[in-house]
Amino acid sequence: MTAAGKAFLVGLCLAVAGAIYYVFATGWPPRLDTAVQPQSASVFAVGCLIALAAAFVYVFQPTIDRHVREGIRADSPQTVLAMLLVALTIANLASLPVILIEGRKVLGSTNLPVTLSPAAIIYLITVSELPILLVLWLRVIRTGHQNWRGLGLRVSPVVEHVGQGIAGGAALLGVAAVTGLFLNSLGVRQDQYARYLSITQAPVAVFLLVLAAGCALAPFVEELFFRGFVFQALRRRWGRIPAYGLSAALFAVLHLNLPALLPIFAMGLVLAYLFERTDSLLPGMIGHGLNNAISFSLLYFVSVKG
Repeated sequence: MTAAGKAFLVGLCLAVAGAIYYVFATGWPPRLDTAVQPQSASVFAVGCLIALAAAFVYVFQPTIDRHVREGIRADSPQTVLAMLLVALTIANLASLPVILIEGRKVLGSTNLPVTLSPAAIIYLITVSELPILLVLWLRVIRTGHQNWRGLGLRVSPVVEHVGQGIAGGAALLGVAAVTGLFLNSLGVRQDQYARYLSITQAPVAVFLLVLAAGCALAPFVEELFFRGFVFQALRRRWGRIPAYGLSAALFAVLHLNLPALLPIFAMGLVLAYLFERTDSLLPGMIGHGLNNAISFSLLYFVSVKG
């Protein structure tokens, strides 16, 4: 294990110890008040910082150090998790200023649901996806572990892949509808589109920019990472079934939306199957993009315009 890996484990242990101590001290559910147990909160924070710093070193050191690169597999489960953690950290840090600004608007109004402005939606989608692409390029492509074609960026045969993508998009909509109905029967409310309600009042040009971010950029990056890289890496390591489940689980967790966890997980399974069946990311990108485009279009044209 590398020094960065050992530091990550130390940080993780500190964070877990701090969290456990905090829960025991405050009871369950824990109260989010650091004044109650500042020592345990500090241990948790220090542990998280150490783990994050180690994850950054673990991911980026091989890009500049050939000897380290030769000792760390780019497609190992540890590297996959570290890459995702680094990308999420960069994305959240980049998102923080806009989230704070939008949060002040919500707190200063009577509009209780957290509804983002169209500009904030475009910005947040962009800064959520670009770090994933950056980390993938730096750790996998630039180091020579894999090329774009090896990840699944194969276009031919175009007509066949487009047809498969359209069929995949229909399957994704069906899966989302079935899982959504199942969750509704359990009393779980699907409110993931509440934050996008502002686009219903946006000009067409702004709506098209939202579509470009959510229906072109997001599917392109997420299919590259979760199907082209993660699914293939886990399949080589543990076989098809674990690769399906784990890649779909990571895909669902990335979206940080607990009520939509099951639908997104099921969509991840469909997209992995589509990639494995076609040996190309193009059908999944098309299907993923169609699913998002139809969802945004229904929100834009039906919710208000109709």
